Amino acid sequence: MLEFDKGQTPGNSIDRIRLNGYNTECVFNQSIRQDIKNHYKQQCCTMCGARGNSENTQIEVDHKDGRKNDPRVSDLNAQTFDDFQALCKACNDKKRQICKECKESGYRFDARKIPGNHYPFYDGEAEYDGCVGCYQYDPIQYRKTCNDRIYNEGYQKGYGDGYQNGYHQKTTL
Repeated sequence: MLEFDKGQTPGNSIDRIRLNGYNTECVFNQSIRQDIKNHYKQQCCTMCGARGNSENTQIEVDHKDGRKNDPRVSDLNAQTFDDFQALCKACNDKKRQICKECKESGYRFDARKIPGNHYPFYDGEAEYDGCVGCYQYDPIQYRKTCNDRIYNEGYQKGYGDGYQNGYHQKTTL
């Protein structure tokens, strides 16, 4: 039930809102252990490499799972360093929006939208079945897995040592 208080200031504006009722759902605790914060605050952004003092380049400690629905990560005593990553404010804001769209649509972010990325995910399919495998969840693991995939594809095509990060690919001018 909502209660509106319009009696604090002159006019018809709503000054205060009071919510009456019970929250029956478990609320995710977004707190992050201090040792984890200290560790990631010293690192560069895992997406763009930035690390600075301006508002958009300051490092924020990000929950990898954008849905924040894992009760283990909500428990300070059960958190691990692998549950988080260093992102600059700009990348964290963008990731938050992408995760929101995924939650609404049921489809994960396609990393091929970023120039140079050859695969949509490092694990899984387009339909949401967890965050693991999405570029936004772990850009470092995405790059490692995709580099291995590129190397193996080159090897299978007879390039001996694989593509070696694209150096042996044929190009036409």
